[in-house]
Amino acid sequence: MKTLLIVCLALFSSCLINTLALAISERCSEIEQKSGLNLNEAECYVLERLEKGELAHFKISDDWQAKFQQRFSKLGNRRLRANFLKRLLTGNLPDLEITDKGVRIKFASVGEALDLKGAKIPYTITLSNCNFEEEVEFESAQFLAMADFSAAQFFADVEFRGTQFSAGAYFGLVQFFKKANFSESYFSGKADFGWTQFSAKAYFRKVQFYGRADFGGTLFSAGAYFSETQFLSRAYFYESQFSGKADFGWTQFSAEAYFREALFFGNANFFKAQFSGKAYFFKAQFSGEAYFGKAQFSGNVDIEGAQFYGEAYFGKALFSEKASFGEATFSGSTYFSQVTFIKEANFSSCNFAPKSMFNKSLFHDTVLFNDVSGFSKMFIEFTYSPDKFGYENENTTITLRELKNHLKYNETFFIALLKNFRDMGWYKEADDCYYTYRIEKRKNRLKELNKKSEKEKKLTAIIQMWQRAKLYGEWLLLDLTFGYGVKPKKIFWTFILFWAFFIPIYSILLRHQWIKKQKWFKDPHRRFFRATVFSLDTLTPGVNFRSEATLPPYTFSHSDFRKPIFNFCIRFQQILGWYWAALFLILFSKIWIR
Repeated sequence: MKTLLIVCLALFSSCLINTLALAISERCSEIEQKSGLNLNEAECYVLERLEKGELAHFKISDDWQAKFQQRFSKLGNRRLRANFLKRLLTGNLPDLEITDKGVRIKFASVGEALDLKGAKIPYTITLSNCNFEEEVEFESAQFLAMADFSAAQFFADVEFRGTQFSAGAYFGLVQFFKKANFSESYFSGKADFGWTQFSAKAYFRKVQFYGRADFGGTLFSAGAYFSETQFLSRAYFYESQFSGKADFGWTQFSAEAYFREALFFGNANFFKAQFSGKAYFFKAQFSGEAYFGKAQFSGNVDIEGAQFYGEAYFGKALFSEKASFGEATFSGSTYFSQVTFIKEANFSSCNFAPKSMFNKSLFHDTVLFNDVSGFSKMFIEFTYSPDKFGYENENTTITLRELKNHLKYNETFFIALLKNFRDMGWYKEADDCYYTYRIEKRKNRLKELNKKSEKEKKLTAIIQMWQRAKLYGEWLLLDLTFGYGVKPKKIFWTFILFWAFFIPIYSILLRHQWIKKQKWFKDPHRRFFRATVFSLDTLTPGVNFRSEATLPPYTFSHSDFRKPIFNFCIRFQQILGWYWAALFLILFSKIWIR
């Protein structure tokens, strides 16, 4: 019984195949008479399917289709002639009505050069999985509806220069074995190049993408040229691979740009690129040199976990929003010279080696270098000089200093950076770094103390007061008057203060003594000068300006209230003089004798 059923099904399939083959053969003759063309059976099959609004599918997927194809002789090669395809796509076949579903062909093969330069294609076209063995020319063509070339194969050069895609353009999974040129093209809708393979150079210069541009997972085996291109919507290059040069110079990204986990095996050029939206380079790998010089980032930048194996250039770039480089690895020299960071710059857990240039960079907000390692030469400045950096624009002078006062406290990084500066002989930067480190450490300890006193409530009031007193005493004795031994100007002004503070005191206390002497002592200007010399003589230990010899001796009666005040001021100023002399010797040994 089972065998009989199988025989019946086989006879039925054979009759059906014969009937279909006969019907298609008759329809082919009718189409040839209408069009006046000498069609092969594959072309005839395409027209017959399109008239019904159906897909012309040439793929052999099971046994009965194989048998059908054998009976339908010439369908085996799936070949469509270039002239036929050209007339079909441009609507130049007489008496052929294309439905609103358009021209849909799959798994066909075109063995001749296809020239559609400047052509207008009014239909929705689908040429997916088709093979184009010779050159394909679509320069300055206009696709007025959707164009779908998904999974097609182009074995020769492809020219889409200046082409206009008025609707969606789908080139996903396409294989370009030779040069592909899309320069100066115009994509109004979505442009899908996801997981496409470019075996030769790919040109997308001066292209305008008004819709979403998807190059996710695309393989560029040779150079990829996107210079001066405009991405007016989102641009996706996640997991893309650039084996040759990747040129995005002067490119404009008006929305988000996704380069997550992209691989750049050649040089990557983003010189003067403009990122108006967020820029994602998360875990991207740059095996060659990476150029981001003068690039403008208007949105947040995520370069966390990126790996730069070659030199990385960010010179004169502008980061208007938060820039995050956390856990990035810079194996080659890194250049952040003259970069401007408007918002927070995060370099936490980065590995810098061997040289990193941050000189002349401007930090307007917090800078984080937590757990940074690997750098042996970091050129970064702590001081600000208006004549060095000029002007931010014509009207506003740059008033923000560089790393100083913007670096978030991190003791490990400060110590490593200090060693870095001293090893390079940058003693001025080392002094500024040390001074900033001591200030930030003191402020951080005070913040921790306040936090503990408010939340934990473990410290007694006396201990809290003692610890705060030590911190404020450090500020007074080591910072304000001494600059932690690295600020000569502070100790100079401390000397001036110790000297000038007692001049009016001496002048007032000795006034009643001087007015009894010669007439010239009655002049207040002369009295002030004598008090100045006396104050200097008292302050400087071991130095005698003979003020006692030039002035009459000072005598106070036993009951005169001025006498203990006068004696106390002299002793106190002498102590300050010795204190200043000790500080000066320490400063002299740290600054002028290295």
